[in-house]
Amino acid sequence: MELPSTSTPPQLAKRWRVKVEQVYAWIKSGELEAYDLSFRTGSRRPRYKIYRSAVEAFEKQRKVKPVVKQIEPAKAPSCDFDDDPQKMTEANVIELLKRSDFPFETGGKINDDS
Repeated sequence: MELPSTSTPPQLAKRWRVKVEQVYAWIKSGELEAYDLSFRTGSRRPRYKIYRSAVEAFEKQRKVKPVVKQIEPAKAPSCDFDDDPQKMTEANVIELLKRSDFPFETGGKINDDS
């Protein structure tokens, strides 16, 4: 929908599919910049005009941004030989594999002690 150089609250309400009162509330809260072009400032019946730049800024401000979830990397199971590779024995490696639920082979058969 092409946006005119200026709009009125009813036109914007139709564009955004909201009640006109909601557009007036955004104007009164300062969220939507508008100009009162009525004959008397502060009159009971303001005649608001909203410039295209204000509408574009309002729509940009209210654009929904996707939520990106941070996924933490999986932690490796702790073992007794993390700091000293000399302690890495076959039994330690098998114990580590059992703790990680990883199917592994020893002596030609799959070890599944679950």
